[in-house]
Amino acid sequence: MNISSLTDFDRSHILGHVRAIYRNKCDKEYGDNLSKFEFYKQKRPQYAEEFMQKVKNRRKFKGCDGAVDRKIDKIDNFMYYKCLCRVKHPLMSSLLTLSSAYERGIMPFDACLMDQPAKIIDMIELVTQEKNREEQRQMEPKENGVKNG
Repeated sequence: MNISSLTDFDRSHILGHVRAIYRNKCDKEYGDNLSKFEFYKQKRPQYAEEFMQKVKNRRKFKGCDGAVDRKIDKIDNFMYYKCLCRVKHPLMSSLLTLSSAYERGIMPFDACLMDQPAKIIDMIELVTQEKNREEQRQMEPKENGVKNG
C-alpha cells in the first residue's frame, strides 16, 4: 500500500511536466516552423500561407493550442487531452531543482529530513522517480537500433 500526501491532480501535473521536459519538443518545432515560414515568405511566397496552415492544423491535432476531444497521451492512469507542452508550468521547474539538490542531500527547508513537509518530499520523490524512468527510457535502444528520445 502506498501512502502519499499527493492528490491525483498533483501527480498528474508532476508526471505530465517531467514527461513534457524529456519528450516534448513542440515549442522548438514551432520556433523552427516560424523560421521556415519567414524563409517561404521571402523566397517562395506561394507556399508560405499553405505551410503555416499545415503547422496550425498539426498543432491543433496534437492539442498544442488547447484541449481536444481525444486522448493525446497517457501516463500511469492519467489521460491527457492536450499536448504535454501545455501541462508544463514555470513553478514546476523548481521541483526539478529541488529534486537535484535533494539527491545530493540538500533539504528544501533548513531542517532535518523528519522536519520537512511530507508533501514536498513526496513531490520530490515522484519527480526523481519519473526523471529516472525517462532517462532509462532514453538509454534503451529502440527495435531498429536507434536510441529513444
